Amino acid sequence: MRHPFCCGFTLLEVVIVIAVFAASAAAILRMGNFAAVSLSGSVASVKARALAQDLAERILADRRDPVKSYIYAITATNYPASTVSGLARSVAITATDAGSGSALANAHCPDATKAVKCAEVVVSVTQSGVKVAEVTFLLVASYPDKVS
Repeated sequence: MRHPFCCGFTLLEVVIVIAVFAASAAAILRMGNFAAVSLSGSVASVKARALAQDLAERILADRRDPVKSYIYAITATNYPASTVSGLARSVAITATDAGSGSALANAHCPDATKAVKCAEVVVSVTQSGVKVAEVTFLLVASYPDKVS
């Protein structure tokens, strides 16, 4: 004679198995969503750094260009703000003379005794008002006794 409960699963066992599978599936889906969000944030960060670097290199190229030179490169209106793929790029240029008493000039310009002109350039990239990337560098005009 067979025992009536020898084959198959009870309703309670089936419900427990379904609950465990559901919890596991939910955890796996959350991990997948987190990975996708992290990847998109990483891609945006790389794009932002590339945009900032691109504008910084363009300003440095203009500084080295014999036609444009230092004066063109330190004029912020030559580099208007732009938006690419939801990333806003802007430039701030602070021009100072060494020996002028400016803390920026005295700290960064190479030779305060020769009235060297310097400019700190900050290229910023923001997304929805939040700074994502920034490149800061110093432009130095040629020494007064040398050709620029």
